[in-house]
Amino acid sequence: MGVTRAIGNAQLKKFIISVPDVKQYTLSQHDSLLILATDGLYRTYTDSQIVSKVMALRSAGYNLAQISEKILDECLQLEQNKKTPNDNLTLVIVDVAAYYKASLRLQRRESSPSRVSSNQ
Repeated sequence: MGVTRAIGNAQLKKFIISVPDVKQYTLSQHDSLLILATDGLYRTYTDSQIVSKVMALRSAGYNLAQISEKILDECLQLEQNKKTPNDNLTLVIVDVAAYYKASLRLQRRESSPSRVSSNQ
């Protein structure tokens, strides 16, 4: 039973806490992508399989939204043969490298001296 479904289950109330498990990472120029997925995707693929699929599709010219859609569609097709298909599928891919570059540009712009011209 998924945790979100278990929240309303009185028998499981004592096992569910309201404090999230949080991990914090510092981004660097060496980071490329952040892949966020629900456990439903990991029932079909391993971490390395997902990364391999994302990188292969990205090399083939697909954008991140198309990659997410293709991987989820493939997962759903594989799940159709099971007696209890998986409805817990979410995949979000964030371009961390683009975010990091944009934040560096913004920092440089903010730290550079402003040029103000006056016509006096």
